[in-house]
Amino acid sequence: MKDLQPEIALTGFLQTMWEIQAKRVQEGRRKVSYAELEQEIASLPAPRKFSRSLQENENSLVTIIAEVKRASPSKGPLFPEAKAGELAVRYEKAGASAISVLTEEKYFLGCLEDLREVSSRVTIPVMRKDFLIDPYQILEARCYGADACLLIAAFLGPTRLAEMCAAALQYELQPLIEIHGVEDLQWTLQAVEQNRKNHPQWTPVLGINARNLSTLTVDKEQVLRLGAALPKDTVKVAESGIKTREDVERAAAAGYDTILVGEALVTAADPGEAIRQLTGKAVG
Repeated sequence: MKDLQPEIALTGFLQTMWEIQAKRVQEGRRKVSYAELEQEIASLPAPRKFSRSLQENENSLVTIIAEVKRASPSKGPLFPEAKAGELAVRYEKAGASAISVLTEEKYFLGCLEDLREVSSRVTIPVMRKDFLIDPYQILEARCYGADACLLIAAFLGPTRLAEMCAAALQYELQPLIEIHGVEDLQWTLQAVEQNRKNHPQWTPVLGINARNLSTLTVDKEQVLRLGAALPKDTVKVAESGIKTREDVERAAAAGYDTILVGEALVTAADPGEAIRQLTGKAVG
């Protein structure tokens, strides 16, 4: 389908992922129509306030988005037997401000049912983390209980990013726009400016990811380099490669409000204790 073609040239893992996502969107549309998803959304309660939760910080350097993540394309299985709802409950009790749920099946061993389960078991906001390419997936996320969704600027391209951001805001999902380099930083700033015209009260949540999407390697300095260019009136999220208290302190010193952590939590013997060590927040 023409509307599911990438806007920008993709290679390697990203091209593979686009093909996977396009196929899933096509399959989803055949099973449940866009109109049916809209009808379901009309009966749902308002989403939880993702950006507000990330800004409600008590006695720690940063807030934390804790991730339910069974595997990754770079590391393989991390915690393949993880029960999404139980892990999310442990995260919330340990002081997480939001939960990120990987719903990608092939490389991350996630699913949409994980999203539904987590959303039903915690009181804090829940984000669908996936390689989203079409507004259909935003409606899908909303129907499965998401309060927010990840949008990867370097994957979408400038025009599609702005359109996906508009769709998320239309259906009351807070987009976390993820940035990987200078070029897609500019696309993100353009998308924010464009969408603020229709949503002047919107507080954008912008993340700088230290992972190179082509090689899947992590460059922690990228978070520090690009973070300085993020607007002051946004919630700033540091992503990937955060494993130690020193990593957190560096992110906070660079002006980040929030950290998104997956691997360091799911591989820890005690995820709650891992959160406490990272944020310095006492575990309840």
